[in-house]
Amino acid sequence: MLSGARMYLLPVTEKSDKESEEELINGITGAESGANTIQRIKWNKISSISSDAKVFIAGMVQTVDGRQIFCGSRAHPLLVIFYECSEHTLCTRVICAGRYKNEYWNTITPYSIIAGVFNLLYIALYFRSRLAYRPTVIFAIIAVFTPITAMIPPGLLFFIAGRRFWLHSTIQKIRLRLANAPPLMNITISEAPSKNKYLKILFLEALSYFFTACGILLNIFFLLLISQIVIIK
Repeated sequence: MLSGARMYLLPVTEKSDKESEEELINGITGAESGANTIQRIKWNKISSISSDAKVFIAGMVQTVDGRQIFCGSRAHPLLVIFYECSEHTLCTRVICAGRYKNEYWNTITPYSIIAGVFNLLYIALYFRSRLAYRPTVIFAIIAVFTPITAMIPPGLLFFIAGRRFWLHSTIQKIRLRLANAPPLMNITISEAPSKNKYLKILFLEALSYFFTACGILLNIFFLLLISQIVIIK
């Protein structure tokens, strides 16, 4: 029954269960590292479960031999969440923990980056002594540093500012999600969804992209200067 269910493990947190939704949302800054991200798990991969763990199950219910049991299907699988917090803060914690997964990073990403870096270094070294291919060498050297372009000085400050704006936009998204939650979730967020809220989120995201792009362009400019010096030498 649980083999086809969508199962998640809510990370253990040190925050008190007596905190309100507002306090939980305002304290999510530490979750940026990904340590507090909700994890997708499989039933056959679970070796043990903590004795304090609770289970939240959502799905179709059927009556079998006078008993009501959850019965999922391929079209409508069960939703199972293992957690160790209070039921009062479960919805808020799930929404907060579900906002930090990087959709652009998977198990293949590191290997593709390493392969790309080696290929670009080979191109740069192969054409380094040929003056006619100087633009090719320059762009190859710049492309090598593309994955970390925004995270090296002097553009690092712009990257940090962009991350801060992105975090604020994420907090606003969480507030909207909680404000739109059904009454049975027992959410106490006082803010109501409005057009201004959505515009604020778009504005914060635009600022995040702007500062990140400025940092990348600034670093590319310095990489161009460095590559020119290397080629001349």
